Amino acid sequence: MVAKLQLRIRCAELKKMDVLSESDPLVQVLLRQRTPTFVEIGRTETLKDNANPDFQTVITVNHVFNELQELKFLVQDSDGRQMELIGEAEVTVGTLLTLPGHRFVGDLIDTAHKKRRGVIFVTATPFVTEWQLTYDINFRGEKLDKKDFLGKSDPYFCVFRKEEGVVDSHAWTKVYESEVVMNTLDPKWKTMTIADTALCGGKPDTPLRIEVYDWDRNSAPDLIGVTTTSLTALKGLVQSPVGLELINPKKAEHGNTVHGIKLFAGKYVNSGVLRVDACSIRPRPPTFLDYLSGGLDLGIVLAVDFTGSNGLPKEASSLHYIDPSGRGLNQYQSVILSVGNILSCYDSDQQFPAYGFGATIRDRTSHCFPLNGPEAAPECHGVTGIMAAYQKAIHTYPLAGPTFLAPVIRAAIDVAKRPSSNGRLQYTVLLIITDGEINDLPMTMDAIVDAADQPMSLIIVGVGKADFASMTRLDGDVQPVVSRTGKAASRDIVQFVAFRDFNPADPAALAAAVLAELPDQVVSYFESRKILPPAAPPVSLAAASLGPAPAAAYAPAPYPAGAPAMPYPQAGAPSAAPAPAPP
Repeated sequence: MVAKLQLRIRCAELKKMDVLSESDPLVQVLLRQRTPTFVEIGRTETLKDNANPDFQTVITVNHVFNELQELKFLVQDSDGRQMELIGEAEVTVGTLLTLPGHRFVGDLIDTAHKKRRGVIFVTATPFVTEWQLTYDINFRGEKLDKKDFLGKSDPYFCVFRKEEGVVDSHAWTKVYESEVVMNTLDPKWKTMTIADTALCGGKPDTPLRIEVYDWDRNSAPDLIGVTTTSLTALKGLVQSPVGLELINPKKAEHGNTVHGIKLFAGKYVNSGVLRVDACSIRPRPPTFLDYLSGGLDLGIVLAVDFTGSNGLPKEASSLHYIDPSGRGLNQYQSVILSVGNILSCYDSDQQFPAYGFGATIRDRTSHCFPLNGPEAAPECHGVTGIMAAYQKAIHTYPLAGPTFLAPVIRAAIDVAKRPSSNGRLQYTVLLIITDGEINDLPMTMDAIVDAADQPMSLIIVGVGKADFASMTRLDGDVQPVVSRTGKAASRDIVQFVAFRDFNPADPAALAAAVLAELPDQVVSYFESRKILPPAAPPVSLAAASLGPAPAAAYAPAPYPAGAPAMPYPQAGAPSAAPAPAPP
């Protein structure tokens, strides 16, 4: 999910860098995102002789939820020819969005001398296109081609938008993919809900291409047919006896033409018809960013596989082997850090329950025990606390088995059911890291069906070289998970990825993949319960520049737990002088 944010910046009590006058400050804004270095994304204007500048230049940054985004603010004294650093501060985009009023306040640090040289105030305002509309469109197919030898077809459709001025293979961008309707030639798909900006760039006559496929479990999908249209045309086809003919190019080689494609005269007419049952407009629905702006807490629950198939932790071949030199991370540590460092930005109390499963505890196999110890509370403070608890537990409890996931899912359900202690909306993310096949699949599917009714999602990362075929049954992208009683999961809440499918040197890519579906899962839960985002604290241009924020808004944002240490004291650390009151 990508959303635009506008950053407004002001500073206070900047150190005087010029001999005869106050400094002439400007702010450079840098971003580090999946790269080892920071890249400048914008800078403010220069304000002459000003120790308390309120900059008018607005810096735009794209918020990408499933990636760690670190912002650095360099406040410079500029004389037009060269710049001298006054001080700098850092914060992640995720942390910024969880602060009251989306306002970060931090000390400006002279990194060379480790001294405080002022304070920076950064306010983020979500950029919302007020004219954005949402369309609800209902499609159904009629007399589609039969593609399966023993059955009919399992059709789904994809919608592509034509990009202006692009003539190569990138001219069409996929904007929507439907669910699969099994074993039918006359499918009726769920409502397609999409913003007009995504569907057609806000231009109703933009060409659209709709491709209908037959889904196959063990092979690539088969194309049934293609049609071209536009949003304007779709509106005119609602309940019309005229539909959109689906043409298969391989079958259309001779004879008359439809949509510019030649047909077999007297033989091939089409591969079915796509009909539009409804096309309605409604106001923009709440977005994931709306819920974050309203104070949503994303809590992490961790579950680590302690079964014997991981190998003895003291042996270098073990998946749990911890390099005593600290130069490298095992796969479990890499997943905890890459995913945890992103999610922890969106949690207010930094208390994360962490469990193990499959170890021997008091001469018995335990399928759910706190990493802190069987008698201890499961909560760890921050990602660094999780890492410390894992490292201690892996050398304390003997590995055993088998692999049961239902108990840890049930424990996470209990966490998700707890009432919020701070009045915020809350959503729980269970991160399970495992090395093998599931030995309690029916019970696990029962637990997932129950979990789908709670404010929670499951992320499963498979480590090692095992066969993870059964994991695909837990991911409801194609078919919903069904319990032993026949109840289907109300939502798709499971995302599974195998660690081996990603470059170990790029853990950010794995984190981006496992978190990609989470924003939609969060929104789907709250929408299904008709829970709207709480009103976010109003942040106008005037308020961002001049008005005082609540006292809590001036608590400096902590640097994400577990992230690489900064080369200077973080905002809020003891400094040479107390932080000034808000000007």
